[in-house]
Amino acid sequence: MSPCTYEEGKEIININFKSILITQEFIYPLVKNNGRILNLSSSCGHLSNLRNKYWIDRLSKRDLKIEDINDFIDWFLESKKASTFSSEDFVDNGVITAYRVAKMALTAITMIQQKELEARNTSINSMHPGLQRTDLTMGLGFYSIDQAAETPLYLVIDAPQTLQGVHV
Repeated sequence: MSPCTYEEGKEIININFKSILITQEFIYPLVKNNGRILNLSSSCGHLSNLRNKYWIDRLSKRDLKIEDINDFIDWFLESKKASTFSSEDFVDNGVITAYRVAKMALTAITMIQQKELEARNTSINSMHPGLQRTDLTMGLGFYSIDQAAETPLYLVIDAPQTLQGVHV
């Protein structure tokens, strides 16, 4: 798999992150008090996938804002566009970096979303379902589809309502 182009990176980020922002505009007003929202992220969404200290610090600060996340995405896309991308900023040397950027943004936005809906006691979390054995993974994976469904079902049905704003 070769590193992505600017256009490919933009599309991957639009699908895996920007679409969530559009969806939340329509869905969040419909969620009742004490409701639950689950963002499906990935293990790629953890900051341990990032080596750039500036972005690690900025994305892990307590007063994280959407502007920080958008700046992170813009930094990545601009580096692709200007051919200044440094594979040393990421753990995978740039192979699936656009996907990693999108999922890190999704994991980060979960914390912001939680703060925004805190007054309604809505539980918003993100999770990585693990590598699943599917046709898309050519049968490779740790979990069957049924096994992979257990964690999201637990998070939206049985988890304590106090579990909020975390990446599971």
